[in-house]
Amino acid sequence: MAIWSQKTANIKIDGFVIPATASGWHNCGAWVVWVELNPYKLGKKIPRNSFYNLRIELYSPKVKFGLSPGELEKIGIEIEKILDTYTFNLNKAELIGKTYRKMFTGTLIAYIIALLTAYGWWFIWFRQPFHALVGIDNWWKNLQAGKLSNYHIREVVIGKEHLKQSAIDEVYRYFKTLKGRYLEICQKLRDYCKTQKLKNPAFEKIENAYRQIILSEIEDSFLVKMVAHTFPQKLVRFFLGDMVLIPRVPTPSIIVPVRDLDYDLSSFLEEKNG
Repeated sequence: MAIWSQKTANIKIDGFVIPATASGWHNCGAWVVWVELNPYKLGKKIPRNSFYNLRIELYSPKVKFGLSPGELEKIGIEIEKILDTYTFNLNKAELIGKTYRKMFTGTLIAYIIALLTAYGWWFIWFRQPFHALVGIDNWWKNLQAGKLSNYHIREVVIGKEHLKQSAIDEVYRYFKTLKGRYLEICQKLRDYCKTQKLKNPAFEKIENAYRQIILSEIEDSFLVKMVAHTFPQKLVRFFLGDMVLIPRVPTPSIIVPVRDLDYDLSSFLEEKNG
């Protein structure tokens, strides 16, 4: 429960509705909302034993059928799901890692005795010492990102800064001139933002958005990252056994699919009014 007498950190972060035909919605594709938010770095901004308010200022191209208040709320819910899933996975991984590290403490005396005997020391040499560092990466991340649940308000609102709005409008106008496959379009938009960022610093943020969108399309899936499928990974799995069943929890990018804002909704509105 929030204690209102505690100091509260107010954090503002930019987000952009990115014109791009992502592959996340079957064959029709969709635009995406990208938020300049790293959950781990956000956790570092929150003081220990304190709470925070998160305000995401969203910049969307000026189109005929823009985002409705309900869609903004839905975007906020999806962002909360990403943050909450990340903290849950970290907590779950840390519970297992903590158990292994406690195991190391309990077996330390046996390990020292084994080194002084003529039998069995080589087996413990490969396995037991590593228990001290199992899940240490997740433990460190959990120290920071574990504070993400200490919030009063998380909200998504329309941004008001002129430079950022003009940047996303210009990207949208260039997007309308492009044709081709969705990755090719994203790459062209990324390169375009790279040439424009000296004129307007907001283009650098949009360039980073396209970089992460492209990466999300070509990188390994979460399952592939967890399973030992290469020879070096299988070799590590052979010697360390169950310890590699505690994978490093990847820090997610905040990318949320939304409808194609370029799509004409006039016919649907006429049916509703009729």
